[in-house]
Amino acid sequence: MSSSFCTTCGTSLAEGAAFCSGCGSPASQGQRASKGIGNPPIYSSASAASTTTGQYRLGGLATAIAWVLGIGCVAQIASAVTQFSRASLISRFMDRPYSVSTNEMIDADNAVANALIIDLLFTVAGAILLVIWAWRATKNLDVWNLRHRWSPGWAIGGWFVPVASLWIPYQVVQDAWRSTVSPATADPATFESEGSNLAWTLSFVTFWISSLLWLGAGRTGVEELSDILASDRLGGAAALVGIVASIAAIVAIRQISRRHDERR
Repeated sequence: MSSSFCTTCGTSLAEGAAFCSGCGSPASQGQRASKGIGNPPIYSSASAASTTTGQYRLGGLATAIAWVLGIGCVAQIASAVTQFSRASLISRFMDRPYSVSTNEMIDADNAVANALIIDLLFTVAGAILLVIWAWRATKNLDVWNLRHRWSPGWAIGGWFVPVASLWIPYQVVQDAWRSTVSPATADPATFESEGSNLAWTLSFVTFWISSLLWLGAGRTGVEELSDILASDRLGGAAALVGIVASIAAIVAIRQISRRHDERR
């Protein structure tokens, strides 16, 4: 005599049942048979109870991140425009000193400073939300006992450890994607994707390119007008690349959040 068990949580399935009484997963998505009653299937070390507790919905937080990064993109556009505008003004002043008034230079300086402050505020807010999101996504993988390379602690700390931050955050988010698939499209017993999330790869690469450009802008100095000119051009380019990073991050986070919420 054999019994069927839910491959999601391990609960014994009643004969002819359409859904698992333990987790609600459709019985038709996958059953595991045991040769004898009392010999339950082997499943993950996470208990059936843990698969229904300690989980996080990511959709709401993903929406918040999208709004913050989206507004941040507007701030980055303003940052790029003001820096390129001041660079143009400085270039004109260097060629024809009397063609630029003192008030024009003061207004340009104020515009750049204000845009950079707003850009920084939304960048920091978005980063905080992203770290929280990464921790919750990794906690979900823990609850579901799915493969991931870094603990929830490293999902936070990995962003702040020098050198390690070059790859740990990338792997944390990729694991949240690669270890989960929608139960509607794949066998819930596997939950493994075939590849990386390309949007997150693009976001991570462009983020570091933008960071290097900002670093270069900060190292040019302000002793000479030529230094400020170079700084503005690098800073403007950094802001434009940062827009690409933000948009790609929004896409990746929403894609991964959808998978996790479908998995619940």
